[in-house]
Amino acid sequence: MTPTPTTLARVPNPEVPARASRRTYTAHYKAQILAEYDSLDAAGRGALLRRHGLYTSHITNWRKLRTQGGLAALGATPGRLAADPREQEIARLHRDNTRLQAQLATAQRVIEIQGKLSALLDQLATSSAPTPTSSGELRS
Repeated sequence: MTPTPTTLARVPNPEVPARASRRTYTAHYKAQILAEYDSLDAAGRGALLRRHGLYTSHITNWRKLRTQGGLAALGATPGRLAADPREQEIARLHRDNTRLQAQLATAQRVIEIQGKLSALLDQLATSSAPTPTSSGELRS
């Protein structure tokens, strides 16, 4: 059997999108699902969740949001709030300050060790230098 143009049109595209996207729900949709979910019995609730592809965790989270702030809270985007640019700059400056203080402490330790090494080498050089004798000979 050779495929006809009508049978080729019904074959799903096997390509997977490069990046998956999360489902998003409007506040009105969430409120509507919650109202319908609350009015059903246990079997009906399961059927509702399967029909819409939802989980009980969605219902739990949406109920919490509804009790916190009503329809406005249901429509809020999840996640952290965007940081204030000034706060980001302050955080960056704190990180730079910490890094530079560590570099300064390292440099100070190196300078201290170099000073001690220089004093030790100077002491070794003076103690091992030949000393002149009374007859004019150099003694080591």
